[in-house]
Amino acid sequence: MRDFFHLATARAEARGEDGEIMLYGEIVQNGAWFKNEDDRSAKDFDKAVKELKNGGVKNITVRVNSPGGVVTEAVAMRAILAGAGFEKIKFKIEGLCASAATLITTLPGAEAEIAPGSMYMIHNPWTVAIGTADDFEHEAENLHAIERDTRAFYAKKSGQDEEQIREWMEKETWFTAEEAVENGFCDRVSEEETNAEPAAACVTRAQMRVMKTMYTHIPETVKEETEEEPENNGSNAGPVAGIATVNKNNEEGTQMDTNIAEMTVEQLREANPALYEQIRQDAREEALREDQERRNDIAALTMTGYEEMAKEACDTGMSAMDFMKAVASAQKAKAASFREERKAETEQVKEIAGDAPDGAAGEDIDAFAREMAEMGKSYIGNMKNGMY
Repeated sequence: MRDFFHLATARAEARGEDGEIMLYGEIVQNGAWFKNEDDRSAKDFDKAVKELKNGGVKNITVRVNSPGGVVTEAVAMRAILAGAGFEKIKFKIEGLCASAATLITTLPGAEAEIAPGSMYMIHNPWTVAIGTADDFEHEAENLHAIERDTRAFYAKKSGQDEEQIREWMEKETWFTAEEAVENGFCDRVSEEETNAEPAAACVTRAQMRVMKTMYTHIPETVKEETEEEPENNGSNAGPVAGIATVNKNNEEGTQMDTNIAEMTVEQLREANPALYEQIRQDAREEALREDQERRNDIAALTMTGYEEMAKEACDTGMSAMDFMKAVASAQKAKAASFREERKAETEQVKEIAGDAPDGAAGEDIDAFAREMAEMGKSYIGNMKNGMY
């Protein structure tokens, strides 16, 4: 959990009196300068809740698979649900419920179930700050207040004492589905069909990057998602690369098994146009994601006064590492220029001849020096006596 904790796609769906909201991403502030497609704020969540309520929904299920986000936004989402007037509120944790996302599931009176294979994590909030000593002290007080509030939320939901909660938060504790139920954070482990695959705590590549920055450690059971396969809609969906497919358009008119991994681009396009287009689309999306990550890293490294350099770096495709090197080089050049300017100024001062003080002025200076010496001796004596 940090002062910004990282939640989710607020997708609302209603079936008569029962409604559902999916929270599958990060919790971000409204108007965040960078926002992934699945990231949502409390304002987005409020809109989804009102749509369901206005549609006649009485019972709501909130499906959660989130690494967390901004703690104040999560608390707002919790309050939105509490005040919406639903007859029944249920949380279904499907993979991961970490950091700020856990706060929402502590809502009094709501049921919380967790799918087998899922993870539940709590920790102390953290933040980044800049400014004076007063600014840092204020931020520390704010974090301590958040700690107290979140401990109270967890204690009320779980029935654990606050000292135990404090210990878990300080250690950044990851609970399995069974442990989350055993310690009171969830009410039950979800029932599954026989031989059903258990849920897996998976996050996107971008979310994993954020989590590695925020959290002390990430269990091996929390995996980074692989790219989704194209949905098989029964028509032109293609197989996964490496699986044998059939070329129905060869010149001999016979079916020919071809391993996609061994195909040329032209052969793939002819044999399976749908898969070819899907691969192209995935490549475009991957390139866009990597470029956005590069821009985000540059923005994080940009200091006041270097905004133009950052803009140029973003526009020219410069990597974050090269941008950092360029800034360091610019700072060295700026320091060298400053030293040369000061040196030039002092050289001019050396050419100015000074006049020796006249007799009266010289005596005054000597008297002042003796007075300062006596004061110094007095201070030293007082310090030895423990007055300072």
